[in-house]
Amino acid sequence: MTTKQNRPPMGSRQSGTKRSNHRKHTANRSNRQPVYGSNGRVIGQICGDTFCKRADGSRHMLQKPRGWAVDACVLDDVQAHGVTTVQVTDRESQTVYTASLPDFECFGVRIDRSGYGAQICLPLDYWSIDGQPPQLGAARKPENATSGNTADFHQPLQLTLSW
Repeated sequence: MTTKQNRPPMGSRQSGTKRSNHRKHTANRSNRQPVYGSNGRVIGQICGDTFCKRADGSRHMLQKPRGWAVDACVLDDVQAHGVTTVQVTDRESQTVYTASLPDFECFGVRIDRSGYGAQICLPLDYWSIDGQPPQLGAARKPENATSGNTADFHQPLQLTLSW
């Protein structure tokens, strides 16, 4: 019989129903490095050569131009750490968007919305969505690209007009 003296304190669970408070750790989490935004908050993490970020598509995906934006200073920081790919996972739909950093450099649109600072928005046509190839971008190189070197995209072209 349970009496006031031997009953468990209020709010505690009976034995066998204890809830674990620790997170499940995987081998992949051990090599992840947090990435901080200009406000000091963790906005994503570096996983190998990929900058991974989670966002709510209904709130964070830009409407004009339609795409995902990343702080310009964050792109510079992750590139300095050897990142070559950006991955955004929509928390609501679980859709995974993936794009290369060279695509951000070549096709990204610089925006500066009040209160958010300088960002680079890469339109959706340049993102791989759930593993499907992007409609535009590095997968469809311009004719002047002679090698796999992304520096080719940045070289000025000499154009001539003939009459």
